[in-house]
Amino acid sequence: MKKTLLFFALCLLLSSCGWFNTEPEIATVLTKHFDNKLYKKFDTVAYDLVFNKKLDELSKKLSNPKVITAFYDSHQNNPILITRFYTNGGLDSLRSYIEASKADGFNPEAFKVNELTDLLGTLNANQFKTIEEVYPVIAALEIRTADALLKYHNAIRYGAVNPRKIFNRYYIANKRPDSLAMDSLLNSEDIFAVLKDAQQTSKNYLALKQALAFYRDSLKTDNNPAIRSIKLNMERMRWQLPMKTDEVVMVNIPDFSLTWLDKQDTLTHMNVCVGSKREATYAEKMKLYLKSGSLDDKPKNHETPQLFSVFNAIQVNPIWNIPVSIAQSEIYYQAIKVPLLFVEQQHQSLL
Repeated sequence: MKKTLLFFALCLLLSSCGWFNTEPEIATVLTKHFDNKLYKKFDTVAYDLVFNKKLDELSKKLSNPKVITAFYDSHQNNPILITRFYTNGGLDSLRSYIEASKADGFNPEAFKVNELTDLLGTLNANQFKTIEEVYPVIAALEIRTADALLKYHNAIRYGAVNPRKIFNRYYIANKRPDSLAMDSLLNSEDIFAVLKDAQQTSKNYLALKQALAFYRDSLKTDNNPAIRSIKLNMERMRWQLPMKTDEVVMVNIPDFSLTWLDKQDTLTHMNVCVGSKREATYAEKMKLYLKSGSLDDKPKNHETPQLFSVFNAIQVNPIWNIPVSIAQSEIYYQAIKVPLLFVEQQHQSLL
């Protein structure tokens, strides 16, 4: 029993002296990169306290705080991204891509590029006198890198905004990144592939990107209706449809046209009829109609709905009967307004 207690006490003594502690990977990476033994003193327990404090401080400013917090909880708050991507230039590539996001219509500072650049510069300078000075820089750089990577990737690949949260009549459910996809992004072993994969490569998008550069060079300002229109259309093209297919039929409602495409080849292009824009007072009139129930108060709505659907057949020259909804809300409405004129028009149409 005494031998067992003696052995246990000896183990505690050796452990407290750090004899059984393995050097954290971040210490190995930075020591080798800078040829500086200071980083060998990196204490994960001391760093963990600093990291948690910094994460609490920045959490309200992060684009996806829950995803980032869960990611580091699962990795014991280790600086995963710096360990993997600092010495191989991955973090520099992230900064370069963000700086280049201006060509896609973004303000790079939306991704905190200046703060990211300053933190990278501080670490690159390697001017720390104590290991305690290293911890807050590593913690801030790690958190800012995770946030910038997620925010940049999601904005470039899926769009900066979810249209359904802005337009209450945007009915197409666009593909958006979920927490599982973002966690997978942070766990990636190849940041270069992640950044490349996020880029838009369609012919139309690249044409708009080229047009944006041309107008900027010509006008020397971004405060111009043409430039704002290009940026808006680039954002719309980043919104991902729930399914992709080589063959597609697109209806351009403002252009009154339909185009049938097979990859980049146009199979058919034709003019089509579309509905009219809702009247400006539609919402107010609808409230009145819901109270009164009178067809006289019902506002007209002839908008062509937005939809995304799959079809496998086309009916040529279909027989069309007036739907009950149109008969009640339009035909009947006209009939009670001017019954004699309506009857005469209907009679003339039969002659």
